[in-house]
Amino acid sequence: DVGVAYRYSCWVKLKNASSSFFKLSLQIVKDTGTEKPGASKTVSDTSWTKLERIVTISTTGTLTDVTMSIEGPAAGVEYW
Repeated sequence: DVGVAYRYSCWVKLKNASSSFFKLSLQIVKDTGTEKPGASKTVSDTSWTKLERIVTISTTGTLTDVTMSIEGPAAGVEYW
């Protein structure tokens, strides 16, 4: 729903690398364009890291799609 605040989050811990960049995004597609607000941090293999963001979907335009995605570690870096 537009005009509503949504909280999205995840907990991340690396398996086979000491640290790496990690980003959790929410792609919001409307007839007026695309937004991709996200939460990003450097995560490690020693502790769990929470990524969290609150987003309010604008009432401007017609909402056509919402997708959650992960960007992060290089190829071969595993995570939970």
